[in-house]
Formats: sequence, structure tokens, C-alpha cells
Amino acid sequence: ANTGLDPEPTALSAVALTPAPPAPGLTDAALAVAPPAAAVASPEIFYAQGGKLWQADQAAGRWAAVDTGVRSAATSMSVVTMDGTRPYAMSIDNGVLVMTVKTVSGWQRMSTGFQITGEITAVNLGGLWPTVYLSQGGALWHIWGDTEGWHSEPTNVEVWGPISAIVNAQGWPEVFNVESGMLFRSWLSESGWQTESTGIPASGRISAVSTATGAQVMLVQDDAVFRIVTDGASWTKWTTGLVSGQWLAAVDLGGAAPMVIQAG
Repeated sequence: ANTGLDPEPTALSAVALTPAPPAPGLTDAALAVAPPAAAVASPEIFYAQGGKLWQADQAAGRWAAVDTGVRSAATSMSVVTMDGTRPYAMSIDNGVLVMTVKTVSGWQRMSTGFQITGEITAVNLGGLWPTVYLSQGGALWHIWGDTEGWHSEPTNVEVWGPISAIVNAQGWPEVFNVESGMLFRSWLSESGWQTESTGIPASGRISAVSTATGAQVMLVQDDAVFRIVTDGASWTKWTTGLVSGQWLAAVDLGGAAPMVIQAG
């Protein structure tokens, strides 16, 4: 379906968010009279365009985009949520890793201090802030923040090309990347990082998502969108019949297949 929006972003990402809980002070009696509806996750789109960070969501069946008031010249962006209600946008902005988060006092833009290039993907592995994986110069880096600041370390995994990460059912990160015409996956476990080819030919942008049926990867290739799924033993590539855009983001809304956001 067409959102009615027509962005030409320099970076794009999307996340599923649920409404915030009732405001403090709302009495039990008031909730008994008008109990809140069950929280339903909905997609929110974030993109950089014209030097600004934009947020788009859907209300009453219509999409609308608003200027967050935060400057952004992002070339790579990955948005996650740590609590289900607030978005955390990690981006490479003018060669610096930046975190932008919506707080009760408005949008806040914070530099991590890391000067980087390449592509990033972010996941929620607990803690205060998102965990970031960076593909730079053929290497995969792990970047995380805590009360003492931001830190980085090499994973000793070789990656090239576009990357996208998920948290698997065991709670470990999995990073997918396109390299040499194939889709690869690298995952962390108690024994360290491991890498294997999925056996799926691929070229172009990817967006991975963890669903009730397992990991899925959406792929833009040859002006079309493909859905790559696994049964736990092997991987299969399906055509979706969709014509591709330049940018792609997949969002899990609880169904068998993710919602796919495209732009450009």
C-alpha cells in the first residue's frame, strides 16, 4: 500500500512501537470505567532528508511525517526500542556515530564520540542503550554504551557489504551481510562468533527481522523485493512480487511475514 509519502532519504529505518502506559496518577477507578485498550505495536519510520531527521507514523489510516527538529545528515541508520515505547535512532552522521532518542522532554541528539564510516545495524541486547554492529573496512565491530561511556571491540569476523542484525530466540545477536554475491550470517554464542553462508545468492540492501516463525531477511535485488526464510536447517528465497525502492526496512508486527517499508 502507498503511504502517500514521497521521501528521498539519505538513510532510512523503521521500528515497531507500542503506546506508552497510562500516565502516573490515573486511578484504578478511572481505569475500571475506561480501561486502556490492549497495546498493539505499530510501525514508525525514521529517515534523514534535507539535513533533518523525520518521523512518520500512521493515525486513523493515514500516514504523516513530522520534522523531529533534530539535524541529521545520516548515511546509515538503524532504529530500535529498548522499552517498546521509545525509539532510539543510531546513525552515522558526518562520519560520527550518533544516538538520537525521544525523551519526556523531547528529542535528544548525542554523539558517541566514535568517528566511523561504513554501515551500522543496532539491536536491543539489554542495558541502557542499543548495541551497534559496524561493518567497516571488511571487519565487523561491536559498539556499546554504559554509564562509563561508549566502547568498541573487534569481533574478528570478516564482513563486506550491507549488514542487518537481529536478536535470535536464544538471545544472541545474528548479523547478516551480503558478500561476493551471497547472503552470509554470523552469530555469537557461548563459543564465540561463527560465520556461514546461507547458500542464497544475493546482492543489494537487506533488512533482517526476527518473527514468530524465525529469522527472515528482506532483500532488494534486480528491482525486486525477495523474502529469505529458514526452517532451521536451510534457507529459501521467495519472490514477493514487489517492485523495489532504494531503501528498505522490515518490521515485525507479529505476523508470519514482516511489514516492508520502502522509499527512494
